[in-house]
Parts: sequence; structure tokens; C-alpha cells
Amino acid sequence: MNNSQTPVSFLVVLLLFTFLLSGCGEGFNVKQLGKGDIDFVSDAHRKETERLLYELMEKLYRRNPAELSKQKNGTIDAQITRLKAAVNEDSPLLIDGIEGVDILQLAFDENYIGDRVFVLVGGLMSMVHKSYGYHIEFYILDKLDQQKLYNSARNIEIFSWRLRTDKDDAGELLLLSTHIDGENTNLSFERLVSKLISIQDMMALIAADGDRRTINGVTQGVAKMIFLPI
Repeated sequence: MNNSQTPVSFLVVLLLFTFLLSGCGEGFNVKQLGKGDIDFVSDAHRKETERLLYELMEKLYRRNPAELSKQKNGTIDAQITRLKAAVNEDSPLLIDGIEGVDILQLAFDENYIGDRVFVLVGGLMSMVHKSYGYHIEFYILDKLDQQKLYNSARNIEIFSWRLRTDKDDAGELLLLSTHIDGENTNLSFERLVSKLISIQDMMALIAADGDRRTINGVTQGVAKMIFLPI
């Protein structure tokens, strides 16, 4: 080969390097090279789900300030920060050594004396994290389980139903949520929960369609009796 000629392989590397440098100046991340369209969709949906859960935590604390007072550092921001720190890539989110629906069961135990809001929303976050395979960010080789995503959506429905109906021995709701007072009905909880359910259902359909798999549905009556496994 003539020494004056530049090897083709070198030109390819040089072009790729130039592309990466120019991309970095526009907010490009080299990790994006390992993503497909569905991965960007999964990232966006998962981040929105987390945002909605933090919003739910704030709303529940404002409706149930006694729960927040059970914490040493009794601020809403501190509890949200604590929950954010518990979400780790490839690791279960554990509270008192348990995860997912087991945490939700604890939160609805009328004898539980701890911070019910943190445990309840932490249980939802743990369940959602598990439904996404413990991934915080998605890449081409990552696969989603459509059944886990579908079951998590049904569990959010169960959570919503129990939040509005579960009471203690004195007949008082375990936690206050939707406020109904004549014309001053506050439906913000319902709207928020509906968004959470829609996101998980949409991701379940995307995962099923991507691998041409089916989702095993459950009847609403059965779903209301017990949380589904994830």
C-alpha cells in the first residue's frame, strides 16, 4: 500500500470520532448509540412514572401530616430524597427487607405504626422498579416483561381502591386522599393514579407487541381482592 494513502479503517474511526465530538456539543451522549426507539420510549415512560409517584407522595403527606411527623427529619423534600436514593440500577428497592407488593401489604396493615405514606409510595416505587426489570435506563439488549408491567397496572388500581376503602378498627380511613365536600371535590388523586395506570398499560402493550407475546388478563373482581405478583 502506498504510504501516502490513508487507511480506510482510520478514516472510519476519524469520522466517527468527529461525529461524537460534534454531537457532544449538542447534548449528545455516547450511550445513545446503544439505544433503539423503544428504549427511548421506555426511558421516558419510566421517568414520568417516578415523577408521578413523587407527586403522589407529596399529596399524601399534605393530606396526612401526622405520618410525616413520624420521621426524624419531618419534611416532604427529605422523604422524596430518601426514596430517590433507594432506587438503584439492577437492584431491588427494599423497605424493611421486603420489596414490591409485600411492602404494599405492610402499608395497608391496620396495625402498622410507622410512616404509612412513605411505605405505601415506596411499595409502589419498588413494584414499578421491579416491573421494569430493575433498569433505570434502557438499551437495545434490555427486554421488558409485558406481564409484569400489566400486573403492576392492575396493582395500582387495587392500591387506589384500597386507599379509598381500607379503614382501621375505629372505622377511620388508614390514609386520607380524595376530598369530597359537596361542590369542592378534589379529584387530583384520581387523575394522578389514572396517569400511572395508563403508562404501565401502555408499556405492557409495547413490550407485548415488540416480541409478539400475549398478556394474561385478570377480571376486575379478582384484582380487587389481592395484589398480583410481579
